[in-house]
Amino acid sequence: MIRECLQEVRQSVRSAVRRPAFSLLVVVIVAVGIGSSTGILSVVDSVLLQAIPYPDADRLVLIWDANLERDTEQMNVSLPKVRDWQASADSFDKIGVSWSPASMILSGDSGNSGNGEPLRLTASMVSPDLLELTGVEPVVGRIFRPDEDSVPGGHRVVILSHQLWRREFAGDTAVIGRQITLSDALYTVVGVLPDDFVDFPFPAQETDVWVPVMMASEIIGVDVLEARTARVYVALARLREGVTREQGWHCASIRRRSRMVRVVWRRSDTSSSMRSKH
Repeated sequence: MIRECLQEVRQSVRSAVRRPAFSLLVVVIVAVGIGSSTGILSVVDSVLLQAIPYPDADRLVLIWDANLERDTEQMNVSLPKVRDWQASADSFDKIGVSWSPASMILSGDSGNSGNGEPLRLTASMVSPDLLELTGVEPVVGRIFRPDEDSVPGGHRVVILSHQLWRREFAGDTAVIGRQITLSDALYTVVGVLPDDFVDFPFPAQETDVWVPVMMASEIIGVDVLEARTARVYVALARLREGVTREQGWHCASIRRRSRMVRVVWRRSDTSSSMRSKH
């Protein structure tokens, strides 16, 4: 146990050294989460988001929910709230969500390592729109299709990290379409992400597998799909072409459905963030 902990610490340190800007962003996001849970308002410095190499970077924003009755102005979001925004917010052309990290167990007979020992993996639950916003191009296979994230527990598909693919599957391209056992359930491998992929929202996190958001309740064991109180997701959105930062900030269609939405802008001319209160 101690040896495993030390290995994880060494991996974390190596990741932090390789990606200092990303690691700083992780610290800030964690601090925001702590501040929200204690009722202390924290604001993400939008300049830090400039380090993330996603396409249309100047149009990407983080959207936070709020609960003014509890004096909490910055919170993660629930899926029902995101659906409200997707249905009514004409300032954004795409909103993706992610929840990580989760833990899944790769059965000993699923990989090619031959040691027969189960392996604990770090998993992220993401929507297809989130992967599209990152602009990632798999080295093998594909990312999730919209229909694979439409029914709760309906599609057990998985995307592998490049490191896991090399280590446990010997870089075999025939892994696409293969079924592997994760936490006692069969998942079909549909893609492998490149080695330099920057994960969201924790860029320094060494994610092993990605699964659709609609699998979250099955993996976690509680309802985090339909409950509006399940504010466990981070939302990344992209402004529509031609929509200014100010128009996105004053998005009335969102304000009608949320007491407050905090939008953290990726902008180079200031380190402050904008917020809309109602």
